[in-house]
Parts: sequence; C-alpha cells; structure tokens
Amino acid sequence: MGDSEEKNNFCGCGCGGVPSSGRKFLPGHHMRLPEYKREHDPEIYVEGKCPLCGKIFYFYKSTPQVYCCSEHYYESMRGKTYEEIHGEKKAKEIREKQQGNIPWNKDLTKENDPRIQARGCFAGGYEAWNKGLTKETDERVAKYSVTRSLEVRERIADSSSKRIMETNSSHKFYKNGEITLDRLGITAWYRSSFEKKALLLLNSHYDVIDVSVESIRIRYLKEDGSIHYYTPDLLVTTKEGRNYIIEVKPSAFVEELDNKLKIQAGKEYARKHNMVFLVWTENFLFNENSVTTMFSQVTEKATAAFLKEEEDIV
Repeated sequence: MGDSEEKNNFCGCGCGGVPSSGRKFLPGHHMRLPEYKREHDPEIYVEGKCPLCGKIFYFYKSTPQVYCCSEHYYESMRGKTYEEIHGEKKAKEIREKQQGNIPWNKDLTKENDPRIQARGCFAGGYEAWNKGLTKETDERVAKYSVTRSLEVRERIADSSSKRIMETNSSHKFYKNGEITLDRLGITAWYRSSFEKKALLLLNSHYDVIDVSVESIRIRYLKEDGSIHYYTPDLLVTTKEGRNYIIEVKPSAFVEELDNKLKIQAGKEYARKHNMVFLVWTENFLFNENSVTTMFSQVTEKATAAFLKEEEDIV
C-alpha cells in the first residue's frame, strides 16, 4: 500500500469518507457494496448502470432509479427546461404555481397594514424591551450582563479556534459536508456551498498542487482590545511555489466590522510570510468566465493588486 493510500484510508465503499483508525468502512457503509447486496438481498436489489459515469450500482425494485447518485441525476438535468424534465402537463402546473405564488404581504409594511402590525416583533409590530438600554442605564440589563476579563475571552477564543481546526463542525443554515478532490487526492470538509464551489474550482485547475482547509490560525485584536484567533478557509499552493491564503465570503459579509478585522489581519500575516491573501466572493465563484480563467487571469490580477496593497477581493 502506498503512502498516500495509507494516509487517506478512504471508506471501502467509495463514498470518499474517512473511517476511524483500524476500520475499512464508515458505520453501515459495507452494506453499500454490490457483493453484500447480492449475497444478502438478491430478491430485493436490482443491478443498474449509471449512464453518466458508467458505475454499476444496485437499487430497490420498488424504487427504480437511472443514475447512481443524486448529483449525477441533477447533472443530467442541467440546462433542460421544465417541459423536458416533467412533461408538458406538469411543467404547465409548475409555471402557473410560480406565477401565482405571490406572498400576501408583498409591498406592505407595519405603517400601512394592520395585519403586519399585529404579528409581533418579527414583523416590526413592537420593539424589544431592552432596545437602546445598556447595563449602565438599566439595572435589568446589568443583572443579565456577563463581563469577562480580556484573559478569559482570549482563552475562549483560543479553544474555539482550535476546535474549528480539529473538528468538522456544521452550520445549520449552510450546506456542509465532505468532498473528495480526486485530482489532488484529498478529502476536504466544507461549511457552505461557497466553500464547496471553491474546492471544486481548485481541484479542477492544473496549477494547484495542494489545498488545506482551516489549517492556520491568525491572531488579531478587536476594538475593545480583546485577543481573538481567525482561521482562514483555504491554504493553497501552486506549481510555481506561491502560497495563497483564500477567504471565501459572500460579498454582503465582507464589510462587517469583525470580518474587516479578520481580513486585515490575514493580509498582514500573508505579507509577513511571503504569501498572498485573497477574498473570493460569489462574483468570482459563480461566474462561468472565472472558471476558465482561474489563476491564469482573475487570480493573477488579484494577486498583483494585493502585492501593490490595493483591492484584492474578487
């Protein structure tokens, strides 16, 4: 067994997951093997061949399927119209539903509609009792306020950043999971659809030779003087030997104060260690032109801007 195979130790079913030490499969994944299904449930499973990748897979007789996985199914549907996917009748129903699916409160506000006023604070019907109050001006707020010393806050930030780097934690509002980057030969954890897209782009570009996720910590100060730690999303190495720190962030979040402090700290760290710090937003990640010009045009331009201490957000 080669060093890379021993290091990766991927699940034997081919899902790309990494089982715990000493195991060949993730829990229950041995049942995905054709040999297991053929031996234990020969009357239940039917053999099929995915028309997209050619993989042999098994499915229940009661629930026939054409493709081996949902990703290949949706890939086959890409670019097709509703009529091609669902047929004329179903497509007509879908379009009528979309055209008529207008929310009752569109263009209405709490100022011009009593129904919105009556729906509570989330619709702006009334304000929170503590709005505008502080622990200095109201004893109720002071009673529930917890003031931690700077040392305690640094310890909390330190342990929190380590936990982020060591565990595959999820965010309930964002798409997350593991993805296998076949060209690079690694399995990476992503915490949002933006990060997944970035990993796929890096895996597809010949100039990239290594990618690591949340592998470094950068120390920075908040306005109150407390010390915090920032873990950039990606650390990328190219064939030319240049190292990139890449932060994947929706453009709407870039200007938030905390993110601006993190980005500034990332820039300083990159310059100190002869690296390049870039911020990738949806304007780059989901622009089809940027896929074909990645690193050869868009990233090189952003790199040049960074080295000149100009704009480096793409």
